[in-house]
Amino acid sequence: MRIDLERLKNTMTAQVYKNDITANNLANINTTGYKKDIAFAQLVKDSVKLQVEVKTNFSQGQLETTDNPLDIAIRGRGFFTILKDGQEFYTRNGHFNISSYGILQTSDGLPVLGDGGEINLSRGDLTVGEILISDHGEIYIDDDYAGNLKIVDFDDYKGLQKKGQNLFAADPRMVPEVLDEPDLQQGKLEGSNVNPLQEMVKLIELQRNFESSQRAITTIDRAEGKAANEISRY
Repeated sequence: MRIDLERLKNTMTAQVYKNDITANNLANINTTGYKKDIAFAQLVKDSVKLQVEVKTNFSQGQLETTDNPLDIAIRGRGFFTILKDGQEFYTRNGHFNISSYGILQTSDGLPVLGDGGEINLSRGDLTVGEILISDHGEIYIDDDYAGNLKIVDFDDYKGLQKKGQNLFAADPRMVPEVLDEPDLQQGKLEGSNVNPLQEMVKLIELQRNFESSQRAITTIDRAEGKAANEISRY
């Protein structure tokens, strides 16, 4: 019975963990380019030890039209390349702006990289003209070529880890492949791939399962207490 009690406690721990993951998904339903997480938990065979694993679902989010020339969505595979602390990170969030120095950057002020490094969209007087971004990532300012967005992809996404600011870091063993012909959409953004209805249903189920496990533990505790009292009489 003690083993069953430990298993129930581990089950509740897993349910709390899954609840937190689901709640975080719901909190990001309006986050541009957000990819939902899925938690898997299981007890090790012939043991009460709990194993918890989180995987990210990289399915496409719905594209939303903004008509902002600095909003860019990726259709299909690929990631924008972002520079942070001297290292490359990756994101699906294409909501960009221009710094006071004319550098294309994220809403957090991180430079967006092109094939030649940071992308400067200003002219000599730091003003910016009309911006046109092709489906393959070429950037033109008043019909003058200004650079090419560095869109990369990976053979396997398992080595990508979330690092905050809607960024992913790649395992050092992963080699990013620069896409020659990505499918980009200017004036659009990719929405979160979280389905709020599905996540709400999952949240309710987790809460019900947690309450059920809690009742089972209470029942076992009472049964053990009653047995101990009866044994002490003899």
